[in-house]
Amino acid sequence: MEPLHVSMRSYLETFGPWDEEAVEIINIIDDIITQKTGDQRSKAFLEQRISNAIQNGNAAAEWEPFPVPANTSECL
Repeated sequence: MEPLHVSMRSYLETFGPWDEEAVEIINIIDDIITQKTGDQRSKAFLEQRISNAIQNGNAAAEWEPFPVPANTSECL
């Protein structure tokens, strides 16, 4: 029986290259997606989605330290 979930700990750097484990995970996921869909571009799409998610997380982290005032007149 094939496992439904695989759990692996890895880190994706926000600046710089991904470590070997991250690349291995992406390759495993890509193999599964390619087998299921037949789309050879799946790895590129997956890497783009992950990169966008990291960028969105970085942007959110930049804004989080700045509280939004309840009364906007406080900004004026």
